[in-house]
Amino acid sequence: APIAWIITIAWMFFGIGPGAVLGNYIFGAPDAGVEGWTFGIPSIWAWQIIFWILGVGMMWFLAYKMEMSTVPHKEIEALVDDIGDTTTSTAQAGSGGAAE
Repeated sequence: APIAWIITIAWMFFGIGPGAVLGNYIFGAPDAGVEGWTFGIPSIWAWQIIFWILGVGMMWFLAYKMEMSTVPHKEIEALVDDIGDTTTSTAQAGSGGAAE
């Protein structure tokens, strides 16, 4: 489970956080033109596309490999009952519909 936290925090830092600034220059200078860009598109576009793809992979990893999208194996026990979970005799008696 710690690897999932590390991957998620790293992706958030580099994909949508302050680490995304690295994408401005890592695949070529923004003002270099098409000849200066590694993928033929601005560096930040390539960076964001790469991290979008990595984000899809991360969601798959968290959902299926870390089983965050599955039903828990054990019963979840409520610590307190919600007001709407219990019925009282006054609530049942008062539910006769519209006044006549």
